[in-house]
Amino acid sequence: MFIRSGISGYLKTAFLIILIAWISFFPQPVQDKYRFVVYALFFLFFLRFLIEKGRIIFRKDDCALWVFLALVSINVIFAGDAAAVIRTYVGLAIPLFFLYYIIPQVLSSDDIFDFLMMVICIFNIVVSLGAALDFLLGKSLLYEHFIQNPFYQRYKNEAISRAISTQFHPTVLGTYLIACLPFNALLIKTAKSYKKFLGYLAVILSISIIIFTFSRGVLLAAATVVVLLLCADNRKKIIPVFFIILVVVFSSLPLFKN
Repeated sequence: MFIRSGISGYLKTAFLIILIAWISFFPQPVQDKYRFVVYALFFLFFLRFLIEKGRIIFRKDDCALWVFLALVSINVIFAGDAAAVIRTYVGLAIPLFFLYYIIPQVLSSDDIFDFLMMVICIFNIVVSLGAALDFLLGKSLLYEHFIQNPFYQRYKNEAISRAISTQFHPTVLGTYLIACLPFNALLIKTAKSYKKFLGYLAVILSISIIIFTFSRGVLLAAATVVVLLLCADNRKKIIPVFFIILVVVFSSLPLFKN
């Protein structure tokens, strides 16, 4: 079973669903508007798991986190717009701090990791279908009627509409889909047929939408990730697949010319 009984199991499940849904379905303006609500939820989950495990947050093993946060903060000294850099730093540091301590507690068992793969795969499919709808309609209903998006106002006047979906920008959408690919690949390797189907569907949709973002950087990054995944799975197949990917990439590049 994916969901373990008990308060701790339900909290872990709820945290994963809320976190992945927040990343998948809420564009940047919505995330910025409600960031303090998110910080409060992070704190509550962090406090709950901290009490449960009795963990100390200043341990030797955590030095890398604190060094990273300290080094990134140096940018404030050299920034032309210190206020903007501080806002960016806080927006990075607070979620990173909480996720660093919460995620290991949430993913402490195999069944919850299986659940994570399923959630990512299903949300990936929904986001991809939304992007496909944007591309087919030639417009985004989300940004036409509900959320102001300056990037969308720019791209909608191009000859070919770029896929955006809920990710606010084509490149961000492509990055999101690339991040989902390893989880989809793991789901394909499971024994259950319905999981394999979802994994294959997510991969096919993701690759298709990545092309429709019309971002050369995203396309090359996706090709690299696919090659690495295939190399890790079966090195004998990597050479022919690599050449196939090269053909697809270079055949698609003319579409990316404005």
